[in-house]
Amino acid sequence: MQSSGNDSEIIAHLENIVSGVMNPLTPLEQKTRLEQQLYQWKQTAIADVFRILVQILTTSSNEYLLWFAVTTIEELVARRWTSVHQISQEQKTQIRQFLWNVMLQCTNSTSTSFVLRKIRKVLVDIARYEWQSVHHNTWPDFMSSIETLLRDPNLNHLLCGLHLVEVLVDEFGRENALVFAQVKRHAQTQLKHAFPSLLSILRSILNTCRHELLQNPHSTVTSILFSSRDEQDQVAVVILQTIIHGCTWAQLSEQMDIEWFTLIFKIAVNYQTHRDTLPGTLCSSSGSSVTALQALIEIVGKRFKPESIPQTLNHVLVCICTLLQATLSASTGITEMTSQSKNNITIDQEYWTKLCELVNSFLSQHIGRLQDPSTKPVLPEFLGLVAQATTKQRNIDGFLNCLRVWEVFVGHLEKAKQEEEASNEEAQKVFAAYEGGLVNVMLHIMERMNYTSNYEQLMELDDEEEESGGDDNETNSSDVAFELGGENERKIDSNRACSLQDLAQAANIENMANELETNRTQESEDNESKHTVELSERKQFIVDCVALVQRIAAFPSCTQSILDHVLPRVEGGCQLFLFQIHEKALPTPRSEAWNQERLSVRDLTTNCAILASVCAQYTSRQDGLSHEQMYTAWKILQLFLALGQYAVEHRLHTRGDAYVELLCEALTCIRVCLSGCADYFLRQQKVDPNAQSQARQELCQLSERLVQIVLRTLDSTIVPSPHVVMQSALQVLAHLGYIVTYDDLRFVPTMVELEKNIHRFSQSLHLSIQGDLYTAMSNSIIDSAISLKSNYPVARASTGNSSLQQHWAQAYGSLVLPIREGIATAALILQQNEHRIFEHTIMLQIQRDCNLVCRLAASIETKPKLAKDAFFEAYESIFPALLSLLTTYFMAIRRSGDKTQSGSTFQRQVKHSLKVVNEIIRLYAQLLKSIRKEMQKDLVASIMQAFVSIFEDAQLGFILQQQGTAGVVAICGLLKLLTIVLAEPTTVFASFVQNILDLCFGPLKQTIFFHAESESVILAYYVALVEQLLLQRFRFFVVSGTTFDSEGQRDRIFVSDTAKSYFYSLLKSLANILGSTFKLQDQTAPTSSLSPRLCRQVLLTLDRIDQAHNLFRFNGFRGELCTEIMSTVLLVLLNGEMNLLRDELIRIFHRLAQADFSNFYQRFIPSVTKQILTSKQLEAATQQADPCLQWTGQIDLSSFSQDLVDFVNDIRVLQAQESI
Repeated sequence: MQSSGNDSEIIAHLENIVSGVMNPLTPLEQKTRLEQQLYQWKQTAIADVFRILVQILTTSSNEYLLWFAVTTIEELVARRWTSVHQISQEQKTQIRQFLWNVMLQCTNSTSTSFVLRKIRKVLVDIARYEWQSVHHNTWPDFMSSIETLLRDPNLNHLLCGLHLVEVLVDEFGRENALVFAQVKRHAQTQLKHAFPSLLSILRSILNTCRHELLQNPHSTVTSILFSSRDEQDQVAVVILQTIIHGCTWAQLSEQMDIEWFTLIFKIAVNYQTHRDTLPGTLCSSSGSSVTALQALIEIVGKRFKPESIPQTLNHVLVCICTLLQATLSASTGITEMTSQSKNNITIDQEYWTKLCELVNSFLSQHIGRLQDPSTKPVLPEFLGLVAQATTKQRNIDGFLNCLRVWEVFVGHLEKAKQEEEASNEEAQKVFAAYEGGLVNVMLHIMERMNYTSNYEQLMELDDEEEESGGDDNETNSSDVAFELGGENERKIDSNRACSLQDLAQAANIENMANELETNRTQESEDNESKHTVELSERKQFIVDCVALVQRIAAFPSCTQSILDHVLPRVEGGCQLFLFQIHEKALPTPRSEAWNQERLSVRDLTTNCAILASVCAQYTSRQDGLSHEQMYTAWKILQLFLALGQYAVEHRLHTRGDAYVELLCEALTCIRVCLSGCADYFLRQQKVDPNAQSQARQELCQLSERLVQIVLRTLDSTIVPSPHVVMQSALQVLAHLGYIVTYDDLRFVPTMVELEKNIHRFSQSLHLSIQGDLYTAMSNSIIDSAISLKSNYPVARASTGNSSLQQHWAQAYGSLVLPIREGIATAALILQQNEHRIFEHTIMLQIQRDCNLVCRLAASIETKPKLAKDAFFEAYESIFPALLSLLTTYFMAIRRSGDKTQSGSTFQRQVKHSLKVVNEIIRLYAQLLKSIRKEMQKDLVASIMQAFVSIFEDAQLGFILQQQGTAGVVAICGLLKLLTIVLAEPTTVFASFVQNILDLCFGPLKQTIFFHAESESVILAYYVALVEQLLLQRFRFFVVSGTTFDSEGQRDRIFVSDTAKSYFYSLLKSLANILGSTFKLQDQTAPTSSLSPRLCRQVLLTLDRIDQAHNLFRFNGFRGELCTEIMSTVLLVLLNGEMNLLRDELIRIFHRLAQADFSNFYQRFIPSVTKQILTSKQLEAATQQADPCLQWTGQIDLSSFSQDLVDFVNDIRVLQAQESI
């Protein structure tokens, strides 16, 4: 290539332009203009462009210009290389050879290293097309040239070849590479065929990288002249990184034999040469050792070659044991050196972390096979070494990896114990031995959780807690989203200081679900009730430890040991420290004394959590406990009662957040221990009827103490307790009903007093706490009287069933009566005094009463029918009053919209009125959700009719749309209520389907689909409503016809043109939600704001409707509707923002195509291809040297999925291959 006379001027001009583009001070308009000039220059002939780029790479030292040159070459290869009309084979060969020569000549200096990395990547991109490609092989010596470099004794050439291989393996495995699917897959196949030879060469090179070889001057293993360990490490790291890349896509683990494992494990101990040759200095693990461990992590986390699994597993297990032993020995030697030299000598934390991660990865993947006869003898030694590594581990990340190892092993032990027969004595001996070993692990974990024994490590963890800027008694607005009580029952509030036991229990439940890999239920899919709790690093560490201790303590051989260990600590902490704290003055914040007291309280909190968890496990094995053991458990409960009583009496929460956590934990401990102890205590009455009277008396005394603790906690006449403490206390009160029958609760004086004065007592509490209090009392009464009365025949016999029912009915009636009367009174007042509608006191009272009834309704949602009937009977009379209040306030809102004034007074009135309305709607929705089946159908129909008539007003819909969040909640509440009613499979509500459809596509259409909060809030409720409409009311739209299809089934037809119109509108609205802002042939359109949650909800809705009614095979669906939905799903896949839902999208797409595959291949694919691609892109597709946009015609899900992924990939490539 000859340079023209003005090339230097062009280069100088390009340098000025690139410098201007890269200069952050360049104005935006000027930068855009400069970028356009670069774009225009790239449009010139490829030969001219490349000639200039060659000169830049060979002569320029401007880093910006060099970066422009290599990226432009990368673009040329990516966008023009496969076009037969844009670049000739001669030009391709010149470009390829030039890049190869630059790679060999370019030194790896700081100034050109980025150029070298990019050139390697471009060479690999070229190799995809030129090296044994689908239709030609214009670079046949590509792999042989690499192998030549790898056999070159010159270190620079060797590294050049190794780096190229690393990039080759990495880039060939990238699924997101902009390369046609057939080319990509063929290139991967070719590289897999080359792996055996390539791995053989890499292994011989890696074998020369053992540090021990440099210590042996007579070694003949290596032909490479390494002058230092750093050079060995440099070569080893590149090879190991290559293996890591290959394991991610090429299943290299199946090609790894025992020799490979032996070699990598030898590289993993390269760090030992530092310790052996540099005594008294820092024992830093070499880079090759850490990378070797990472390679092993990747390899052992995959499956091995099936025919050699036993031998490979045994060899790897032995190697890991050897590596653990060597590292532990090195650590011990270093510790001795440290004590002698007083130097900070240690093994790198990164090495320890990787080693523990290796053990975790191996055990997680292969623990099921470790009971094989070949590995079974090594397993005890392996676990012993892991236990030693756990105790030696001073790095938090490494220790957490050790915890994961024990979690895996404990899970395996739990599963094995369930599967093994109890008569298998040999298995029981093995289990007992393992459990005995777990005791030491558990005791060590206990030490790690306490500041007294692990101060430095715990202080390293972040312990920042979010501080609320407002009053503690303020609650977050419930207007953010329309949620019902039952939907929030199992959620853990991330803003609440949950107890360690509750958090640990939730973690264990989640882990067990993950291990079982159970399918998510429809309820969890709909409500997405899992909320991740963001804890501080310290608290998360403690929770992880407590969760594991809970699981280990469940083994019979472990319980007593941990109980003997932790009980004296809690007793000592209470007697010697806590119970005397009220006599001490509060230390100065942030002082040494303040910090010491805080850490002591935290240790006590942790120990209490462990003790209560173990006590619960202890008492769960009731048949095996002696009287002395049961007395110990009873004493533990008394200890926690004393702790709670002391903390509440002296208002210890005023001393800081640590005491708040302690009080929450103590109340949780009471709740946890109460079940086992009291249950055992009551069952003993059956054994010794003579002790019945004394047992009931002691149980009533215990209940009295407990209720007093709760009431003192709620007492706001003195320093109020924080909300979290009140809520923990109310959980204990609610739990009391599960343990003590109501017949016994009637003899608890404080409980009787609370029942009589609950309404007066609750007035001083915040609304959320009032709701918790009423819910706790309701649960206590109902559960004790109904749920558990059959469990204690002795207690029940004392009064008789009818007497017992009369008592609890009276108690429950007295609980709900004042609230009911409050709602009725408010309705009557407003009917007679219309001018008081906006009176603040009345509106607050209505909101309070509705909120409390809503909470009570949520509490009986899962209760027996007897409780639901009682609830409905108690509140049946308030429905007219509720309807009157709803109508009154909606009319007030409507009238405010007619007024000409738009001042702040009217806006404020509308806002407060909507709060009242939303509480009433929420109450209606919860009532229908909890007791819909207990309500008369006529009553539900009248409620429906009232809501339909209210929301038919278009002016009201406009007002709601203008009211922001409050208006959104009202709309969501209506949609939720309609969804609940439609879920009832009865014909009574069929007459309202037409009204609901008229609402959704009439007055409420603008609000549902075009509100600012539509995609984030409203549409989720709308999609749920559509699902129930088409699931439960499908016959409103479609019925069986009089003709038959080819399979002998009746054809289905639309009921009417109106039904057809609404059917199309519903399904098209789902398609519009999926592809809300996608536009065909317009890739510059704004990205869709569709959330993954909403996208998944729509997909699940389509799936369920099809499963229930065979929707996709309905002739009325096939055609326009099917094509529109398929096109939208394809665009979502093409956009790439929903990659986490790719499998769900592909499955629904396959189901849609499955309805008529012949139409799919013959019409849909050609049509949608023309819609998505521009004419230039379609023309470019025909000019490609390699085929693209190919479909095999296979109809099974696996093959079809691969074809669809390839099709989407090829469209993306064609769209990216526009002119530069």
